[in-house]
Amino acid sequence: MLFLDSLIFNKHILPHLKELKISASLKEKAFLYKIEKELRIYIKNNKKEIKLLINENFSLKPEILLPEKKILSFVKSCIEVFLSENTNFYFKSIPTIIDTITAFDKLEISEDHPSRSGRDTFYINQNTILSTQTSIAEILNLEEIISNNNSNIFTIGRVFRRDKDSTHLPSFQQLELISNQLSRNDFLFLIQELLSFIFESLKIYLNSTSLQKLEFKIRPHFFPFTWNSFEIDVKCHCNSNCASCSLGYIEIVGGGQFRFSILTTEKKVMACGMGIERIAMSFFNLLAPNSNKIYNIHKLQ
Repeated sequence: MLFLDSLIFNKHILPHLKELKISASLKEKAFLYKIEKELRIYIKNNKKEIKLLINENFSLKPEILLPEKKILSFVKSCIEVFLSENTNFYFKSIPTIIDTITAFDKLEISEDHPSRSGRDTFYINQNTILSTQTSIAEILNLEEIISNNNSNIFTIGRVFRRDKDSTHLPSFQQLELISNQLSRNDFLFLIQELLSFIFESLKIYLNSTSLQKLEFKIRPHFFPFTWNSFEIDVKCHCNSNCASCSLGYIEIVGGGQFRFSILTTEKKVMACGMGIERIAMSFFNLLAPNSNKIYNIHKLQ
């Protein structure tokens, strides 16, 4: 366990934030500066109390290699256009620094769940973390979801996890969809239509003629805060098995109906989350997110 002092902050966190700013839009840069400022305030005010559960040899610093076209920015634009102009979803922002009650307790994540561990999550202090998922949007907008019968929300937030291997990144952007209006089938249809729109738009944007027809696979899954949960896989372009997929499919979306006990109401609320980088990865059929072949996942900024 290391103290989150200025030395650790400058070594592990600041380089990552700086490199993200390279390809960020003005709005995204302002958001990243806000994160940096808040972390510096925490360090200044709690020098001896704030701790970051992070391995000393672990670094958040990625290899960011910029492409000619900023793919992730384009994917986010596609999402905003599709949801804002073609559906009645509206955007809600979420914080990057969040308390553990909101992040874990209110989502009924058990005390022994791996996500609570310092091996998986960046702790600023005992009760504060860097957000690990955008599902906190449901908790933060709970009153509106309960009182409004036509509440359709989407958010895109940056999340942090202590992952860095062939299929995971320590920081990535996640899209969250929330609806108390759509049925499960309509919600699944919306997700597939959104992904199809993104892939077709990327095909035109990159002048690609090799994109094969999208094939989705919906399968049951388990999440602590939803029931009748599902994951949606996209068929990988390799058609068999590679470093990016499992038996020819890439998991791209996870969701379900929020548990009544969390919402304290019997209103049906559907929600799902998907990584922006993973959407791009599935499009380009990367051999691995950290590979330099084809498109490095870090290049898709």
